[in-house]
Amino acid sequence: MFVTCSKAACARRVIAFASVANSSTHAAAHLWAGRFDGQLEDIFALQDEIASRVAVAIVPALEHAEIKRSATKPTENLQAYDLALRAWAAIDQLTPEANQKALAFCQRAHQTRSWVRAGLGICCGVPRPEVYVEMGWDPARDRPEMERLVRRVLQLDREDPRVLTISGACLGYTLGLNQDGLPLLEKATELDPNSYLAWLQRGFACLRTGKRGISHFERALRLNPRDLRAPFAQNGLTWAHLFDGDPTKAVELAEEALKQLPGFPPAMTTLIAAHAHAGNLDDVRAAVQALLAVRPATTISSMADPSRFPAYEKILIDGWRLAGMPE
Repeated sequence: MFVTCSKAACARRVIAFASVANSSTHAAAHLWAGRFDGQLEDIFALQDEIASRVAVAIVPALEHAEIKRSATKPTENLQAYDLALRAWAAIDQLTPEANQKALAFCQRAHQTRSWVRAGLGICCGVPRPEVYVEMGWDPARDRPEMERLVRRVLQLDREDPRVLTISGACLGYTLGLNQDGLPLLEKATELDPNSYLAWLQRGFACLRTGKRGISHFERALRLNPRDLRAPFAQNGLTWAHLFDGDPTKAVELAEEALKQLPGFPPAMTTLIAAHAHAGNLDDVRAAVQALLAVRPATTISSMADPSRFPAYEKILIDGWRLAGMPE
């Protein structure tokens, strides 16, 4: 990283940029540049801001490059870390076939630290019970193994923010152990305040435990607005505003999530509830028609999930009823 400033304006303006050398070619690549304005007496706050911005720019870029690099190597030459990266890349495809590939990568990496991380990634990638079969998982078979894996990794390492993030998400989201998951996510954001994934999962954990999550989703989106999971974070922020009593803001955010990922069912159902609570009668009818065009058999009972947000689920159900959704 390089930081420069003009002699005349050194106290007020800092221009920073970061570069990294490619591990195979040793050529430098430009990753990020930014300009910061501030007073000399704020130099420590300015220093923290520069460090945060550079970290947010570099870490995703390096990880993406490593995933691409590992994908081009012959399978027999992959080490544990490469297998973990391949597992993560497969998880992000969100398909049954990709999940099975990810599981195979985890198993081949054996019980190294990378294998544990990759295996936990599988847990994090598994959807809620209603779509287990669709994604190729058997709840009765897989849930005990997920919990065993999480408990094991926490015995080995409770200081790695990524391990804490994935463990907390798996305990809360996949296994329903919300009170166990939230403290891990809180610690993850303390250890790595620049982790998009940690703030995202902490936001969801707060909603699952009846707490406010607006600031956590907002921070996640500020850190990495281009992430693959950005529509999920956007919809999480939508839920948070709806549950906080601001359906008008929730409508705005749900519509933005649908621009990012058209036809995303959670955003569509949240938009219906938000329109209903905001009293937007014409808009809520259009939102219902749009959902039923994609999923004609959708009913309130098929959308409701008491284990999702126990303290807030009634707000969603009341909204769907106001919208005239079939029971």
